[in-house]
Amino acid sequence: MGERIQYFLLALALLGGCYLRTVNIGLPVLGDDGSYLYKSKEVYSGLKAYEEVFLGHPPLNHVLTAYAYRVFGVGIASGRLSSVLFSIASIPLVFIVARRYYGFESGLLAAAVFSLSYGVVHFTSQALLYSEALFFSLLATHLFLLDGRRNSALAGLAAGVAAWGRMNSIVVLAAMLAYSLIKREHERVLPVAGGFIFAAAPMALLYPVDGLLDQILFYHMAKPSFSLATKLKYLLTVTTSYYPVISVIFVSGMWMTVKSGGWSEPDMLYSLNAFLALLSTLLLSYAHPNASAAYVTPSIYAFLMVGCRATSRFSRHAMLGFAFLLLASASTVTFTASARDGMVGGNMMAEVEYVISYVEGNSSPEELLLVDDYILHYIPLLSRNRMVPGADLNEYRLKHTLTFEGLEDMKSQAGYVIMSGEGSCGEIPEDLAEIGARKREVLLEDTRLAYRTDSIYVYEVL
Repeated sequence: MGERIQYFLLALALLGGCYLRTVNIGLPVLGDDGSYLYKSKEVYSGLKAYEEVFLGHPPLNHVLTAYAYRVFGVGIASGRLSSVLFSIASIPLVFIVARRYYGFESGLLAAAVFSLSYGVVHFTSQALLYSEALFFSLLATHLFLLDGRRNSALAGLAAGVAAWGRMNSIVVLAAMLAYSLIKREHERVLPVAGGFIFAAAPMALLYPVDGLLDQILFYHMAKPSFSLATKLKYLLTVTTSYYPVISVIFVSGMWMTVKSGGWSEPDMLYSLNAFLALLSTLLLSYAHPNASAAYVTPSIYAFLMVGCRATSRFSRHAMLGFAFLLLASASTVTFTASARDGMVGGNMMAEVEYVISYVEGNSSPEELLLVDDYILHYIPLLSRNRMVPGADLNEYRLKHTLTFEGLEDMKSQAGYVIMSGEGSCGEIPEDLAEIGARKREVLLEDTRLAYRTDSIYVYEVL
């Protein structure tokens, strides 16, 4: 490929990635993200994180989103702004890193796949809490591979910032330390660890330590979850379905690396990073199949870089054909899925607006709402009404025990209980299904159906 064509394709991939990350920026999604947007609104309104607001994750995205609300107003688009910007910024960073260690063509393909893969687009722009961690984790590995104590310290610093974004992004620190020990470069351990502590430690100074430990560490390690065998099944099936192209080139890169027996420095670091990411996904607690793909996302760049080992060995003509097939597949799926997400989000937005108009027309601004579903957090996010503090069962936990007396107390403060559909528990562990059924039973006692759309039910508390 000529140089002009290469840069034209790179620009095309970047523009395509920008479009995919912004086209649905103002629409709801089927996921937990309405909850995160509303929690950021609570932080923006002055409530104390980890004391008055249950976050469940490190604070970086919530803090950045609160600032975005302050500048641009409270809304879905402003709430996603931080994630979208860091996702877009990651595209050229992927190109820079892959080009440096594997050549221009590999860098072009890596950037294009990252830009156009549906899993990356979804988890780093529509979903929240992943994009910042991914960007700073990738930056950390890049700085670490530049060698030198200063760069090692900067790498640790970047890893510490990544930890502010997502707890499991700590695997990048583990990968760098493991690399240093395996390569017997012990002089790099202290700068990396020191940089990490310098960046991450302020969390313990700015926020209550007991809240951080309870809501981040124990919450992700001790709550009811799938069995190890079930998590492994979802890791192999759900993750590859979200990241099919990246999975193919990752396996190709690993096969070629093992076959050759020669591990370059980038090969070793990114392989360690990828496998530690997979291990952390098996160790963390979760009860939704898609979480397996979500938890891998902050380290997805590592799988892509391992795959570059395979693409860097192809001839240029083979590379061009391989890239065309992969990108044609990835972009077709992604643009189709983006159109689907737009239609679903548009329908959801219409229903949310109907409910908001009803609630605001039949209540005072001081009347609180109790929302039973993460998706429905868009209602208090966009309305004048606030939500009862703790409309999520996580808020009622006391030493990791769910208390339905607390739920009754919260309901007594609310004017309306808002639920979605009939409340299917889906494919989750039996104990959580029982909790979900009991929660609905408690919420529906002493209420009456006041209003409904196609899928949202509004009950008045009597």
